[in-house]
Amino acid sequence: MEKSGKNRKMPNNRSRVLFVSSAILVCQLFTQTAQAQPPSLDSLQRAHEELRFGMFICLNMNTFYPGWAEDRVDPKLFAPTKLDCGQWMRAMKSAGMTYGLLTTKHHDGFAIWPSQQTPPNGKTKYTIAQSAVPNRDLVREYVDSCRAYGMLPGLYYSMWDVASGIGGAYAVTDTIDWNKVKPFVLGQITELLGGTYGKIPLFAFDGYSWKMGHKQVPYQEIRTLIKKLQPQCLIMDHTGACPWEVDIRYFEEPLKIQMPPGNTIASCQGQTISGDWFWDASATDINQLMTVAAIMEHLTRLEKGWCNFLLNCPPNRSGVLDAAVVSRLAEVGKVWKPDLTRAKLPTQPDLIERPITPITSTATSGSAKLACDGLNDFKNSTKEGPRFQTLWQSSASLPQAVTLNYGAIYDSIDMLMYLPRRDSVTTGNITKYSIFVSTNGINFTKVDSGTWAGDNEIKRAYFVKQRAQYVKFQADAAVGGYAIIGELSAGSHKIPWNTTATVTTSGSEALSKKNIIMQSVLGSSGRITIKLPFKLRADTRVTMFDFAGKSIPFAIESSGAGISINHLSTGVFGLSNSMFVIKLDHAGKL
Repeated sequence: MEKSGKNRKMPNNRSRVLFVSSAILVCQLFTQTAQAQPPSLDSLQRAHEELRFGMFICLNMNTFYPGWAEDRVDPKLFAPTKLDCGQWMRAMKSAGMTYGLLTTKHHDGFAIWPSQQTPPNGKTKYTIAQSAVPNRDLVREYVDSCRAYGMLPGLYYSMWDVASGIGGAYAVTDTIDWNKVKPFVLGQITELLGGTYGKIPLFAFDGYSWKMGHKQVPYQEIRTLIKKLQPQCLIMDHTGACPWEVDIRYFEEPLKIQMPPGNTIASCQGQTISGDWFWDASATDINQLMTVAAIMEHLTRLEKGWCNFLLNCPPNRSGVLDAAVVSRLAEVGKVWKPDLTRAKLPTQPDLIERPITPITSTATSGSAKLACDGLNDFKNSTKEGPRFQTLWQSSASLPQAVTLNYGAIYDSIDMLMYLPRRDSVTTGNITKYSIFVSTNGINFTKVDSGTWAGDNEIKRAYFVKQRAQYVKFQADAAVGGYAIIGELSAGSHKIPWNTTATVTTSGSEALSKKNIIMQSVLGSSGRITIKLPFKLRADTRVTMFDFAGKSIPFAIESSGAGISINHLSTGVFGLSNSMFVIKLDHAGKL
């Protein structure tokens, strides 16, 4: 919302002296039947678009202190003493709305739940626990009310957080020390999505893509954590209408960003019923609110383009919706009904569901970092153009290439996405490409090549799964003879986030191999079932580690013909969240 590493080596796998022999096996993954798989991203997007109409609920420090990203306004000013989430829900229901989106934290960093995370800048906590209503938890009251009234609870979270030192002034692109802010950011997201507040179907970021980019705060780690905690939670970000690294595209109408004609991308458009995102006096005057006719026009037009209408209705300083807003919503509900004859959302373009954030990048010419900084901010493509766009541009004759270094070897890289420039110009858009991969940055193997139209649409390339640390994208031809990259990303495509896997092997393999190398996809439960051709014995020692040699905590629930293992790690599991090694050592012969 804007104002109106080094190569990793396999660990030493020799048994300790006290162990005389080892049972080892190489395992191949077989997933369960389709019925046991979690919903696909495509089906979740389709379900989201059936929601049609929702309420954006902007209630935070700016409700009480008009401004934008102010640095540590007195938390005691936050005093919604008559807060009534049930009243919000009744108003939503009267309008025909089906879900909400609550600002858990806006750009100033004030959290409306009692977050226990310590700000990385060393300052005191800045939450509702320090406010005039210290014993309340607005996120808890909101999600409970949503469920009581049959509404779905979405949560909004600003990555830009002035109070905690995550980002600075509004008009400045930030420099972020991820190692410093990581515990705080991941800790807050875990508080919101880790189960305390139940299932959250939509998690919307702001102050992220357009403020600091998806590289400095690695989108790989953010997405992995969210999908681990809540595999069915859809991710939205304020990317200036660009469907880049998001599950749901967002159009911010006050910035003159609207759903384009002919849209078929799962999306929603946000507009405010009154004069600003947060409460001001205009919300008390029904004549200053968005008219019924205007709301109906939005609902009718957006519905045809599979775009939900997210109408912001800001609670006042008492914590309730003004009577004028309640009345206007009821008027809408009397005349609007969803068009149940609308066709289902078309099949969605593929996304890199497990993107990998590069640690460094190089280019044969030009500034490589501009191709993978994850910065997106856009206004109106036909009139205003982008607020800014960071573009890599070749400065020598083609072919020219950008190489992404992921700092470790990943095992399931099978897709690359290319974002051209995002204005009305097409010069520089790449029309012919080649893709190479490498594990060492020296020896590269060509895995794909092809041609694209020279327009401004996102481009996708698919290839057989590769094990690589480096991905080189080469522009062989482009409109105008030189190449431009808005964004470049690679990773794994169409991998479910919560899968129970079954691994089988034979007895001869068990006695001849040196390691159990398993590839699996782990969700929040981390459950893996290994079927061995023998029973575990009392003298069997089981160890588990990732490809960096780091030990992974786990628990064996049962033994016999198979072992049920729950990983207990709270971090990223293995190098690519899918590769790990299990070792069985025995004190005696099998």
